[in-house]
Amino acid sequence: MMRYDLLIKKTSVHDNVKIITDTIALALNETNKMLPYMDRVTKILPELKDEIHGRMTCDSIYTQVEKLLIRRLEEADGAIKDQMIHFEDLAREKLTAPVLRMLELFEIQHMGSRVFRCYLGFYNPFPRNVLTGEYWLYYGIPDDIFLRASLHEINHMILFEKWKELYGYKEEKEPEYPDILWFLEELAIEPVLNDSSIQELLPIRHRAYDSLRAIEIEGKPITTQIQEIYDARSSMGNFLEEAYFFLQSHSKELC
Repeated sequence: MMRYDLLIKKTSVHDNVKIITDTIALALNETNKMLPYMDRVTKILPELKDEIHGRMTCDSIYTQVEKLLIRRLEEADGAIKDQMIHFEDLAREKLTAPVLRMLELFEIQHMGSRVFRCYLGFYNPFPRNVLTGEYWLYYGIPDDIFLRASLHEINHMILFEKWKELYGYKEEKEPEYPDILWFLEELAIEPVLNDSSIQELLPIRHRAYDSLRAIEIEGKPITTQIQEIYDARSSMGNFLEEAYFFLQSHSKELC
C-alpha cells in the first residue's frame, strides 16, 4: 500500500539566503525569463529593491541577503512556528486524498512510503528539489495558495519518480531550465492536477506559468498540445514518453 508523509519545518537561514541569492542571480543573468524573478523576490523582501544591482558579485549579494534574513527570520519565528502547526493540520485534512490519487495516476510501482518536506521562510517564487523531495514556501501565504503550491511541487516530485522508474536518472542535479524534462514537469501541471479524479477531491484549479501558456506550436498553445497528449494516453508512462518526444521535437520553440 502506498503512503506518504508531508513534514513541515522552519527553513534554515543558510537555505533561505542561498535560494534567494540564487534567484537574484537568475534574474540578473536574464537567460531564464519564465518568471519575473526579481519582482517576486522584492515583493516579500522589499528592502532589497534598492540594495541589489547588476554589478554585484554573488558573494556580495549573499552577504546583503544574509544580513536581512537573519533579522526577518528571527522576527517571524513565532509566526512561522504557528504556521507549521496550522499547515500540518491543513495538509492532513486536505492533501492526503489528492496526493494518494496522484500516486495512483502515475502508476508508481516502487515508491512505498515517501516523505516530502516543506520548509517555511521568505520565498518567492517557491523552489523545489525533486531529487530530495523538498520544497520551500513563504510562510505567510493563505491556505488556498499553500494547498495549490504543495500539490504543484509534489506533482513534480511524483512525476520525477515515475520518470526514474521508466528511464533512470544519473545526473547529480535535478532537471533545470532549459532541460526538456523541466518543461515536461511544468507543463504536466495542468492536465494532471486538473484531472477530474483529483479535482473531485480538492477543487482548486491549476495553471502553468503564463510564459509557458503564451508559447504556441503548430498554431496551438503548448498547454493545449500537452493536454491532448494526456487525454489520448494509454498509460502515464505513455503520456510522459509522448509529451517528452513532442517537446524535444520543438525544443527551439520553447526558449
